[in-house]
Amino acid sequence: FLRRHFSWFNSELWLDEIPVNVQVAVCVAENDEILNAFKVQQEVLMHNEFGDSAQVKLVYWEGAGHARCITSLRKWREIRNIMLEQEAEIKKVKSM
Repeated sequence: FLRRHFSWFNSELWLDEIPVNVQVAVCVAENDEILNAFKVQQEVLMHNEFGDSAQVKLVYWEGAGHARCITSLRKWREIRNIMLEQEAEIKKVKSM
């Protein structure tokens, strides 16, 4: 179902290409069966420390597996709150 309606399988995002004015959140499950969550976490942390582009908000769900956010109301709310915080920041900058 997801492959037909969501093009994740042919999408990519390079952290160093994110414009400074764009806010990004990366949510990773520690026990993801598809990707190396530790490596992704380290890439984001290294990017945030040494990169010249936008800072990336990192959410690292300890003990969670791949796609766990789909069945977890708490994780959905966490993602929603991050997006609302980012939206509020954008509105604040625009009103200046």
